[in-house]
Amino acid sequence: MRPIHDIFATKSSWTPVALLAISAASLLLPGTIGAQQRDGFIHGTVTTESGEKYTGTLRWGKEEAFWDDLFNSNKEELPWLEEYGEAKGGKTLNVLGRKVKINWGNFGTGRQLVTRFGSLKSIENLGSDEVRLVFRGGEEIIGDGGSNDIGTRITVRDTTLGSVQLDWKRIEKIEFSNTPSGAEVGGYRLSGEVKTRRGSYRGFVQWDSEECLSTDKLDGESRDADHSIEMGKIRAIRRLSSKRSEVELKDGRKLRLEGTNDVDEDIRGILIEDSRYGRVEIGWDDFEEVVFDDQGSSGRAYDELDDEGPLRGRVVTRDGETLSGRLVYDLDEAYRWEMLDGNDGDIAYIIPFALVTEVEPDGDDAARVTLRSGEKLTLEGSHDTNEDNDGVLVLDGNEKDGTLVPWDQIASIRFDN
Repeated sequence: MRPIHDIFATKSSWTPVALLAISAASLLLPGTIGAQQRDGFIHGTVTTESGEKYTGTLRWGKEEAFWDDLFNSNKEELPWLEEYGEAKGGKTLNVLGRKVKINWGNFGTGRQLVTRFGSLKSIENLGSDEVRLVFRGGEEIIGDGGSNDIGTRITVRDTTLGSVQLDWKRIEKIEFSNTPSGAEVGGYRLSGEVKTRRGSYRGFVQWDSEECLSTDKLDGESRDADHSIEMGKIRAIRRLSSKRSEVELKDGRKLRLEGTNDVDEDIRGILIEDSRYGRVEIGWDDFEEVVFDDQGSSGRAYDELDDEGPLRGRVVTRDGETLSGRLVYDLDEAYRWEMLDGNDGDIAYIIPFALVTEVEPDGDDAARVTLRSGEKLTLEGSHDTNEDNDGVLVLDGNEKDGTLVPWDQIASIRFDN
């Protein structure tokens, strides 16, 4: 067989059809990333304080790299606070027919903003851990610290400069855009099936809250050596005990590894993006094994997420009254791109409200949640799902006045999704 460099040295004699065939075949070569496998990567333009611009796929530290990954921050204010005003003095609201003075200051501090990167239009660095978040639906919210998503280093795979690492303090603004077919990426996205004691989940995998690309490394110690293995070379990981795992490689070899939080109970999270639920975090005690797929999709494109707009629906009270309109859940979440969170044992769910059709309080400690997929979950252990919930505000047609329905008087909340 002729050396491949000799073949391509004579490419001028090839017909356009033949060249197209070679180009298409190259997408199937091991290690290559097809255009359809780039859509899910975060892409945008980063402008620095010096005025320089860097455009390409983006990664937050060693973690988030995809449109359905989650951006976290504290909310500086409640989203509807500007409309209702009197943040410190409170506001008189209609609470099921009774006028009640609400002190918003009791509710407005320490609430987390959690949203997909794909819901954002831009992030502006305001300094002192503050950011202005502009959403695709036009909403603007100020975030203030609350996670390493603010302050971390951003890696840009610039179209001409290659990989550029930018310190957060030098970043002025990040503007998101559709991922072009020729964008540079650092590997393919990990996906597979995660088996637990409570059932199986299928989707995109982020191991130890970090490793999500085929080129990321899993670290561990065997009897013979210290290992740092590319995730794309791993077929499966199985929990053997609290201290060790079995790692099966795609070439058939199996290693028993220990000594790092990649392979023991100190793991920082086994995350899976399951289309039925959104983001699921599996604890080590419930985890049994993950079996990875070969190279495939990178997830939905920037313009394919369907989570814009405010929450709307109906609240049915225990007395049988129905109130309809725009909803503010837990006096906090007001948009379809926000998240409902709760736990089922050692498994945590972070569910976009866009996927939720109904919530029914179930005693003081839990809530029954019905999803668009038809799945039903009973969740507990969070402000969204127990008696600590501050109720649901139902706004009237002009969104100037509202009726607050306390959690213990709610029979069901049905969303117009």
